[in-house]
Amino acid sequence: QLFNADEMRAMHADFAVAKRREGEFSPPPNESSNTTFVMLGDDTPFCASLTEDERLYGAARQLLGEDAFAWEWSAYRYFTAAGTPWHANDGDSTYGRHLYGLRFQWPLFRGVDADSGALRFIPGSHHAEFQRAVAGAADVGLLEPIADVDAVVCEAEPGDVVAFDTRVYHATAPYAPERNVFSAIYLHFPQTAEEVAVTAPTVPQHQEQWDQWRRNTTASEYRARWERLVRQVKAAERNCRLRVVPGDEGGPRRLVPA
Repeated sequence: QLFNADEMRAMHADFAVAKRREGEFSPPPNESSNTTFVMLGDDTPFCASLTEDERLYGAARQLLGEDAFAWEWSAYRYFTAAGTPWHANDGDSTYGRHLYGLRFQWPLFRGVDADSGALRFIPGSHHAEFQRAVAGAADVGLLEPIADVDAVVCEAEPGDVVAFDTRVYHATAPYAPERNVFSAIYLHFPQTAEEVAVTAPTVPQHQEQWDQWRRNTTASEYRARWERLVRQVKAAERNCRLRVVPGDEGGPRRLVPA
């Protein structure tokens, strides 16, 4: 119950506006799919304000360090007739080790349980060696069916928020018909050349709602700090002497000397 009823109603209003902005989405029948919209524009002011809400930002700083910065701020419409397969959000056990953060996710309209879209986590799967083993098991079908895998199921009611390391393997079991959630990610500020090379190209640039958030004339210490941190990341990118290249034969991307 991080958010109260009035705050949830404000999110519902913003969600409706963003949904109209993006247009209707028709998922393929009996297939898993989703659509996403950024919730940072001038038309979704309450959701945009949550970037600097201490309940989220404070927890991110506590877990990631004082320089944690917002990276994703989106609403999702999930249609997962087959379930959401096991995955880690933004990386694998090789290239992806250098891009990570804290993800907050919460249901927008109705609660979720094991049979209606609650997140499932494989504890410890953010650790590289175990993540490699989990990924290997997923590749050969050993993590199917999703509901049979020994995992932690995070049931949540409207107002509840789940937070997790983006490298943790997670999934949802099959359900119908639609799940609406909010997803917010703060990134760990890159410290090494490898982290800079992987993180810097992913920093949000020139997306309409992000640009509106950045141009907002309301005095905001957090948004000014965000701009400084992004400038630091982009400056470090020019000096890190590494670059990202596609993986061989569809494998993970690799870091090579620039």
